[in-house]
Amino acid sequence: MSYKQLLEEILKAIVGNPEKVRITEVLDAMGVLLTVDADKEDLRFIIGKQGAMVNAIRTIIRTVGMKEKANVHISINDSAFVSTSTNTLRQTLKTVQ
Repeated sequence: MSYKQLLEEILKAIVGNPEKVRITEVLDAMGVLLTVDADKEDLRFIIGKQGAMVNAIRTIIRTVGMKEKANVHISINDSAFVSTSTNTLRQTLKTVQ
């Protein structure tokens, strides 16, 4: 099983819209980069509280990669999620000030 397939299996098991999970794999001198695209609503399940879920997933994938002497990284394409979170953070900061 490839890193991409393993990551896809893990993510599809935890999201509400598994058909919208897309993973792009890029190989370069630095290693393997897996970029995840998913439904905006599912990003909260993928990332988890304070990034705990995505960090656990990264640890699993990196450990499998280390077994094969490969440097594997995961990137979450979370532009829609980040902009929403950034706006919420800005509103909170305005309230505090």
